[in-house]
Amino acid sequence: MATVIIQNETMSVLDCIGENIFIANNDFELIWMNKAAHKLIDQIKELIHVSDSTEVIGKNLSIFHANFGRQKAILEKYLPYHSRIELYGRYSVELKVTHLINEQEEKTGYILTWNDITEEEEENQKKQKLIEEISTPILPMAVEHSLLVPLIGTYDSERFEKLQQKLLLECSTSGTEYVVFDFSSMLFEDNERIINQIATISETIVLVGAEPIYVGFQIPLIRELVNRKIKTGAKTFGTFKQASTYLLKKNGYSTDLTDKN
Repeated sequence: MATVIIQNETMSVLDCIGENIFIANNDFELIWMNKAAHKLIDQIKELIHVSDSTEVIGKNLSIFHANFGRQKAILEKYLPYHSRIELYGRYSVELKVTHLINEQEEKTGYILTWNDITEEEEENQKKQKLIEEISTPILPMAVEHSLLVPLIGTYDSERFEKLQQKLLLECSTSGTEYVVFDFSSMLFEDNERIINQIATISETIVLVGAEPIYVGFQIPLIRELVNRKIKTGAKTFGTFKQASTYLLKKNGYSTDLTDKN
């Protein structure tokens, strides 16, 4: 079996690279790490049950994985390999693995680079959460205990699900009595699916004691509702102004100013 031989010059070069570099033999035993990798292992030594980084030399790569069988299959069949994984429930890691090949074109082991991208992933999650907040807005209205949900763009099942969860929480914690859904800026690609999702989210609103109100149904959706003889079971208005007037009157407010605009 071919063995791994690492020249001193090679080790010096790898030590100068900022990435964490690990080298394992064909039996998946760790035989060398650069200085950056030693520093990394010292930071997580409690998680892999060693007192310092030098103790991992000679150990199988399975010390880093609870389910090494899957990782082993990747190493044996699917190289080069590049993935982002989570380790120990707290670290996000960008992992790259490829064969180590000598001058005789023999596969002598594996070279792994392991970059800690935990902070980057946390920042990405914050950005994603912000995008979701913006993409599924729930806005308070001038009428007390009323919310406006402007449906903008295309809604797939995942986006509807997130909206439903967010809206359910908002309604149950703020004593919401009315929820106005504005469909005027929504893009429709699958009317049948949209109708089913509208029905589901409306039923959810009713269960928490609020009344759904629909605004701005577009012609293709209206045609679908009529053809299928579906009744929404909710107050429906052509414009947001009409819905606002309805809520103002229902709550005993004067609508003189509204009527003039």
